[in-house]
Amino acid sequence: MSRESLLAVLFVFGAVVGTSTVSAAEKTIEAKAPMVWAPKDTKASVGDVVEWKVTSGKHGVRITNWDVVKDHVEVVTVEGQQPFNAKEGKNDDATDKAGKVLLRLKVKSVPKDTAELQFNCIVHGNLMKGTVSLQSPDKP
Repeated sequence: MSRESLLAVLFVFGAVVGTSTVSAAEKTIEAKAPMVWAPKDTKASVGDVVEWKVTSGKHGVRITNWDVVKDHVEVVTVEGQQPFNAKEGKNDDATDKAGKVLLRLKVKSVPKDTAELQFNCIVHGNLMKGTVSLQSPDKP
């Protein structure tokens, strides 16, 4: 088979089966002293993993609209991660251990009711809040 024929077959196969050049990304949101999420607001697409972790200070994370988004995300546990209460959508306890992962979530889909995952700190409440704007991978 010639090179041109092979490329034509691959092109047709890709069109029939479907291909995607979009790859999943990892987003990190750091909790910093005294009361800062960095970044406070970010975007994540379906397939992306969002990680909250402590850089400095004592913190924990609560997903404030957990009831709306819980079926659209997957909790991904890593070794040494702060325990996460998936029933309530929060860490039960705060930690001040630098580098400690508070939560990792993989975005599975975008909820119909909102395109935003809202969070705050279990220690500082709404004085330390942020959002993750959720989007389909085919949208900029």
